[in-house]
Formats: sequence, structure tokens, C-alpha cells
Amino acid sequence: VFSILTICFFTDFEHQIIPNEMSFGLILVGIIYAILGADFLDSFLGMMLVVLVFSLFTIIMYLFGESHAFGAGDIKLCLGIGSVWGWQITAIALYFTFLIGGIVGFYFLVIKKKKKNTYYAFAPVIILGLLVALIYTDNIFDYYYPWINNSFQIETIRLKL
Repeated sequence: VFSILTICFFTDFEHQIIPNEMSFGLILVGIIYAILGADFLDSFLGMMLVVLVFSLFTIIMYLFGESHAFGAGDIKLCLGIGSVWGWQITAIALYFTFLIGGIVGFYFLVIKKKKKNTYYAFAPVIILGLLVALIYTDNIFDYYYPWINNSFQIETIRLKL
């Protein structure tokens, strides 16, 4: 999975494209992992969360006059992340992705004086948001949402069942 993410990171950074083979491969790995781990609902909810969030942001951007808010590769990469890590990590990853993306966008538009329609590689921001989420999701959910499953550890979940 991290090999796929690394390839997506550098390919988008250098060539401004995320290969479909990588995105669909990540989605397939996530679905197979979810089926084998009997956690298909969490994987499905992660993918639906991505669809909901990107749909809302696309509608908001369209209302502000932007017809191309995101690339399809960015959405497919996030769908892969949702299918592999489920809805909880995906929710935090999307939060940090858009927070970091806003900071990077502000830097390029205001400080570097780039044009508004210039393409920016978003896969590095998505992957950075995922890494932050992988580190802090357990703490965030334990502190702010203690009623939602206090731990993401497999052993704790098995003991509860």
C-alpha cells in the first residue's frame, strides 16, 4: 500500500497525473482486505465519506465559479485510502488534507503570486494528510469522541465481540 502511495506521490509531483493502475489497485487492495478481515462496512463507509466530501467541495467550488475543483485521480486516490483504512482514519485524513491544501494554496497564490488556474499536485498533500491521520487519529477520537470506539487496535475489537 505504501509503495502505491509513494508512486502516486512522485508521479503526481513530476507529471501532474495519478495513474489509474495505482488508484484502482489501492481500491482493490482495500476491498479485498476488508472482505478478508470481515470489515467491509467500515471500508464502504470510508469510500462513501470520500464521495460525500468531494461532492460537497465540488459543489461549493462550482458555486464560486470554479468548474474544475479536483482531478479525478485525486478522488480515486482518496477512495483507495477510504477503502484501505475505513471511515475514521479517512475522516481525519480528509480534514488534514484540506487544511494542509489550504495552507499550500495560500502560499502559492499569495506569496508566490501564481495564477489561480495553475495546476498544483494534490497527491502529496493527500498523502501528507493521511500520514498525519495515521499518527493522530487514535488520540483525536479518544479525546474528542470517546463514545465511538476508543481504540483502533484489532485485539481490543476482538475482545469486545
